[in-house]
Amino acid sequence: MAYDGRILRRAVQKFEEDRRAREQQFQTRREAIFRRQPRLREIESELSGTASRIIAAAMRRGTDPLPAVEVLRDENLGLQAEKRRLLTQMGYPEDALEEAPVCPLCGDTGYRNGGVCRCLKKYYAREQQKELSRMLDLGSQSFDTFSEEYYSGKDLLTVRRNASVLRSFAENFSKDTTDNFLLIGPTGLGKTHLSTSVAVVVIERGFDVLYRTAQEIMSVFEKQRFG
Repeated sequence: MAYDGRILRRAVQKFEEDRRAREQQFQTRREAIFRRQPRLREIESELSGTASRIIAAAMRRGTDPLPAVEVLRDENLGLQAEKRRLLTQMGYPEDALEEAPVCPLCGDTGYRNGGVCRCLKKYYAREQQKELSRMLDLGSQSFDTFSEEYYSGKDLLTVRRNASVLRSFAENFSKDTTDNFLLIGPTGLGKTHLSTSVAVVVIERGFDVLYRTAQEIMSVFEKQRFG
């Protein structure tokens, strides 16, 4: 999937803002717990120093590091058990002092396997919807809000067929889709509403949507042909 760089930058900015807000909330919660039980702060400090103490023990020349490492391991396990007990007594879950990522796939980095993670894709879709909302009524125009009550006779059959075909097109859209559609007809047959509905579904499924007026498209063709 190709991304609009301008929209992606806004999505990344919002993604990072939310991530920093969560980190701040987590740190605030940790401090509140430490104020209630200062011993937990001491335990966290001791646990954070375990790795360096193990390395120091392993690097002492002329000594067998295994006994020292085993002692440190037992101390570590004891501290972890004490931490869990204190948190439980305070009514917190055992992992209350551990920050878990919202997205387990990318660890809240936004990227996975050399590409954009699905969590960041959701931010991109929202920013894309905002972009299109400046030109289209994405808030109220969708397949679910499309009503047939304004039509009758031949017009009713036309809009009903169009709605069914376009919903199927949008819900089955993929990078391999080669079909196209062209809506023509007089005012009032739901062309804008239905094309907007397609855009809403396709964006939600993770694809880009580009909206241009006929005049803008013709201008691009003209520049391409004669420029």
